[in-house]
Amino acid sequence: QNQKKKVNSKLICGNNIEVLKGYPDNSIDAIVTDPPYGLGDEPNATEMLQAWLDHGYLEVKGKGFMGREWDAFVPQPLFWKEVFRVLKPGGHVISFFGCRTYDWGVMAMRLAGFEV
Repeated sequence: QNQKKKVNSKLICGNNIEVLKGYPDNSIDAIVTDPPYGLGDEPNATEMLQAWLDHGYLEVKGKGFMGREWDAFVPQPLFWKEVFRVLKPGGHVISFFGCRTYDWGVMAMRLAGFEV
C-alpha cells in the first residue's frame, strides 16, 4: 500500500556560524552544503595556515565571485568546527568547492576534525 511519509523541512536564514551554535552537539545526521568557493585573491599560504593552527580563522578582505565580499575566501576551520560539533558520530558532509580552492576547503575541514 502506498503510504506517504511526512517530511519536515525548515528554511533558516542567518549567519551560518551563529545558527549552528543554536543546535546541540551530535544532533544532525547529514549536511549538504555549497559554500562560498573563495574565488578572490589567494592569501599568503603560510600566514593563512599559521592563523588556522592558532585560531581557526584569518580575516580575508576582498571580493570573489561576481565581486561579492562573501566569496572572498572559503569557509575556514572555525566554521567547520561548528559543523563537526553538531554532526552525529558517523554523519556525513557533502560539500562543494571550486577547482582552484578545493585544497583550502579540504584542509579547513581536516583541521576541524573531519576525515576526507
